[in-house]
Amino acid sequence: PADAAGMEAGDFITHVDGQSLLGLTLDEAVALIEITASIGVSLRYNAAQTHVHLTAQELLKQADRALYRAKAMGRDRVSYFAEQAA
Repeated sequence: PADAAGMEAGDFITHVDGQSLLGLTLDEAVALIEITASIGVSLRYNAAQTHVHLTAQELLKQADRALYRAKAMGRDRVSYFAEQAA
């Protein structure tokens, strides 16, 4: 079955941004690929002082909201969850 990119097991990528990968070593081919990341962060700190006790599910939900905010800001971004930004 095809994955989200429409590729199936056994398929090969032969071009990146219009440049042929044929005849290149694996290291040369990998060097052509640029990967960026958007990251959402939620922190649980000073819980004893702030009396805020978040579950793991709540922390993940906050991190997810921060992730979507990071994606909205563009590529290669990090966004921290802030209650006022919720």
